[in-house]
Amino acid sequence: MMNLAQVSTRGLLLAATAFCCAALASDFNVTPVRVDLSSAHGTAALTVENDSTEPVVIQSEVLAWSQENGENSYIPTKEILATPPIFTVPPGGRQIVRMGMRRDVDPKIELAYRVFLTEVPGPPKPEFQGVQLRLRLGVPVYVAPKTAAAPQLKWRAVQEPDGQIRLTLGNEGNAHIQITDFTLLSPGDENPLAKQGAPFTLLAEQSQSWTLKPDPKVQINEGRLHLQAYSTLGRLDVELLLEKP
Repeated sequence: MMNLAQVSTRGLLLAATAFCCAALASDFNVTPVRVDLSSAHGTAALTVENDSTEPVVIQSEVLAWSQENGENSYIPTKEILATPPIFTVPPGGRQIVRMGMRRDVDPKIELAYRVFLTEVPGPPKPEFQGVQLRLRLGVPVYVAPKTAAAPQLKWRAVQEPDGQIRLTLGNEGNAHIQITDFTLLSPGDENPLAKQGAPFTLLAEQSQSWTLKPDPKVQINEGRLHLQAYSTLGRLDVELLLEKP
């Protein structure tokens, strides 16, 4: 099983103007890949390391993170402070970014944020012709509530008139969950009926749906399905009744 704490945050690239085939980008990384805050631990630190051969200028920004209908939304916030807001990391060097809460924790529900670390590109060298890229990394920040926090999952499968399966996951708990992938199986058949392989995070009191095209070679027995998923809670095995619309 994949350890979600080991998932790299690299790979969120924002392309600028381009007119050739070469690319210019810095190479920096951030640890840890998530931050957990609480009333007992209201501060944390990130380490930014520059693996490139050139100095890199980075801007830090904290945004409040929410979800609606499975879509992520980010808005500026002053509830968490990240310092320094802009800094230069020399080649092979590192910089500590300190974070601190500026509000009380919520009494009942986990709060979610992301701290984005974005490269501020300098002018390219005169001889360079190609694409100039900005590397942007987003690190999730979770603030535990005063009460005990845990996700509470509710899965539902509905067969649409066209034969596709509408799978919905609701998180009725007060904390997020990360799921790396899930597979739908027909009991007694080892071949997947349908699967979804893109990792996702579902925040507290939110839901997300997928429209899945079942494999026509797999027979659904008595309208029953078995769902297998891997998450921060470990492996999940759920028995579902395939509902009609």
